[in-house]
Amino acid sequence: MLACATSCRAEQASGATLVRKCETYLYGAKGGLPPDQAAADAAYCAAFIDATIAAARLAHERRGLLQPNGVPPGKVDKRAYRAFAMSLGLGVDTCLPQGLTPWNVARQLRLMVSLNRELLWADELTTLRFVLSELYPCKGASP
Repeated sequence: MLACATSCRAEQASGATLVRKCETYLYGAKGGLPPDQAAADAAYCAAFIDATIAAARLAHERRGLLQPNGVPPGKVDKRAYRAFAMSLGLGVDTCLPQGLTPWNVARQLRLMVSLNRELLWADELTTLRFVLSELYPCKGASP
């Protein structure tokens, strides 16, 4: 299910759609979603966040020096990798804590979007990038 969610996620949804899918992930199906759609939405949220966290960690490890057209290693999603490669300084300026899970990020995503309503109209990757960079800025000296 997670592999399908990652590979099938090229829909370029809005922040509002990502929040809805993550609410399904966090709280279960509401609003009469068919069980298979609810499962797909929940898996999509978890896999999308997991792939984006992996890309952000890679960007941080390489101090933001990523080649946008390079081949990402391991489980790093290609689209997330490109987005972080093109976001100069984001990987360097974002320090994700060890043990950070998609569940934790999904909860924070929901809260941050409720406080920053303009994120509802941004694309899902921009929305998630904003949340991660706001919540986990690097403190002090360079990494």
